[in-house]
Amino acid sequence: MQSTTGNGVRREGSSNLPELTAVEIKRVRFDPPKRFYSQGRLVSMSAAIELLVRTAAALPVRDVPPVLFVGDVGVDDAAMVGQNAYRFRAYDIGRLRRGARISLGWPYAPEAKVPSRFTFELPDLPVA
Repeated sequence: MQSTTGNGVRREGSSNLPELTAVEIKRVRFDPPKRFYSQGRLVSMSAAIELLVRTAAALPVRDVPPVLFVGDVGVDDAAMVGQNAYRFRAYDIGRLRRGARISLGWPYAPEAKVPSRFTFELPDLPVA
């Protein structure tokens, strides 16, 4: 059973995650390339998909933060960019599927995602 509290937080099982109220998707480039560790190895990426999301309430602060899902692909590179506004970056661009449902969830319980009305549609614009 699913319900929404007065503060925009969906109560579905124990997810306690807010609803997504807006999603903006764009391609981004890094010069110099961004370097980070992924699965224990150092990688260098010069492009990513950036998903700027707004939520009905702040994301909960926990030891393991929530992730944004594009279909079944979890996007965990996140930063707060404003009140109830977050930037998620996906580097494995080839795994993101057009039309995939965008949702919030926990990395340890992807079956308890909070679905949204948004789907992944990448604008046909050149990489910025």
